Amino acid sequence: MSNNYPAIKPSLNLDMVNGIYVDPRITFTRAGTRTYFGREWVKAEENLLSNSNDFSNTTYWTLAATTQAAVADPSSGTNATRLTATAGNATHGIDSRNVDNNKVDFLLGTRYVMAIRAKKATHNFIQIVQAGITGAHANFNLDTGVVGSALNTVSTSITEYPVGSGWYTCIAITDSILAVTTGGLTVCLVASSTSTRREAFNAAGTETVDVFQSKIEQRAFAAAYIPTTTQPITRYQRKLQTAAANEWPREYDPVTGECLGRSVWAAATNLLLRSQEFENAYWTKSGATISPNVLIAPDGTLTADKLVESAANSTHLLQRSIGLSSAAHTSSIFAKKGERNWVYLRGVGAGSVNIRAWFNLDTGTKGTVETGATSKMTDMGNGWYLCELNIASATASSFEYQYAMTTGDTVTTHAGDGVSGIFIWQAQLEASSRATPAIPTVASQVTRIRDNPQMTGANFSSWFNAPEGTLVVESKSYGDLNVGPITFEIGDGTVNNRIFSGQFISAAVRSLAVQAGNVPQVVLANSADPSGYVKSAGSYKFNDFVGSVNGGAALTDTSGLVPTVNRASIGSNTSGVNQILQGVIKSIRYYPQAFTAAQVEALSL
Repeated sequence: MSNNYPAIKPSLNLDMVNGIYVDPRITFTRAGTRTYFGREWVKAEENLLSNSNDFSNTTYWTLAATTQAAVADPSSGTNATRLTATAGNATHGIDSRNVDNNKVDFLLGTRYVMAIRAKKATHNFIQIVQAGITGAHANFNLDTGVVGSALNTVSTSITEYPVGSGWYTCIAITDSILAVTTGGLTVCLVASSTSTRREAFNAAGTETVDVFQSKIEQRAFAAAYIPTTTQPITRYQRKLQTAAANEWPREYDPVTGECLGRSVWAAATNLLLRSQEFENAYWTKSGATISPNVLIAPDGTLTADKLVESAANSTHLLQRSIGLSSAAHTSSIFAKKGERNWVYLRGVGAGSVNIRAWFNLDTGTKGTVETGATSKMTDMGNGWYLCELNIASATASSFEYQYAMTTGDTVTTHAGDGVSGIFIWQAQLEASSRATPAIPTVASQVTRIRDNPQMTGANFSSWFNAPEGTLVVESKSYGDLNVGPITFEIGDGTVNNRIFSGQFISAAVRSLAVQAGNVPQVVLANSADPSGYVKSAGSYKFNDFVGSVNGGAALTDTSGLVPTVNRASIGSNTSGVNQILQGVIKSIRYYPQAFTAAQVEALSL
């Protein structure tokens, strides 16, 4: 096959994977921003403590004038620890700083989050100490839920969760480290809310406090707790970025980091408001509550929420009713497992009663989808999945979309415990057969403008040869294949005169199609799986047309005219109104010469 490769070089060679810059002959327009996954990584979950909840493990923790025993935790287990001060005048508590396996190297000029969940048993006051920073500590009143005195901290907080349980999350964020040092986390039972650092008090031996889930994070805000065992954990995820108006981004796979090429997307509108603010009254919560801004979202901000189930035996969901006017709609949401692993999306309304799809956030696999819809689940990295419910018919004056947690496939109700949940971010509802890039909304619907890369004038004629030529493209479409999305078209700005290659259709890929004078001249539809990346080549010349896909046997046509054209469009037809790729392009090449069937096959391999 390689012996049949053409000897001439292409007059147009667009490498959209390795090419950092957009070819200056391309005019790219988009009157607005668009989200995409780029090269940048962000820190997600972190806990610099080892064995962050096993305080009895002396390999990682030491006791100071304190005994301990296992007690009930706020998640209905028995994994909390009761600390009892021993009788006598001493500092009473637990400490990670004196154990080599649990020391933290504090870095110069950085801030750290110190946190633990705690509950009053018989004693009211605890103190968090950042061992290694002179004076850094904060006091907390577990009886009133009030922060006491603090030193060398930029912020402190105490939040009861679940409400009414008596369990408080106590957080102290320290000031910037002034020198490189080694330390850890100390939690002390203290006599009052104004106790000095590591203050000793004369305990009777009956003072008890329950503790659960400790952590240290290197940053200036507190995110969700992540459990650790034998070593600290720091996780990173690919960042969802925002391209500026008229910026054409390269997409990267959020899991593998592979460059996918440059993407072309159609216009779309997110019909939902408050797409990342599920605590807002715009959203109805049923059998559930929202803990806002507790986890690092795919865009690297602390905006992911937790959908927390009630203690009732019921559905546990987030929902919104909205009027729809178009037949096909897609509901989507980013979701990540918490204590619960399953999420289901549901649409309820005229023409589509009770359509649901289930997704397993632990295994990353789709579950059941009910008649009238399809579903899609895409791995977005670090446990995040984009879950989609695609409904073919959804026209109704009031249509309700739901995002719900559950315990298994086809399950809709379960007995909650009041604390378990899943993490969710960026809900989207659009008149589309599939989910498109995230469109954040606040108080109103937002429309993303279409991508429009074109080549005209001298930027087109500099490489184009009217009598004959060959197009070679490699791309992937995520869109509706029934509308025939196009990778690369040479035309005149209408649908009357055009030559195109890499058109995705329902059961094949068109390696070449030619229209002249509003009359179809050639259609070469090669057998190929259109669901993945496809490389197609099409050669044109008067009464001599050849096309091949993925190195397969070439199709030929020995009759047909070549149209008069004056421009090229990337990822759509040149009229710019439809057949938009809705996907990514790896490369586009154009040779100013027609080739033989063997050569075209070699080019498409």
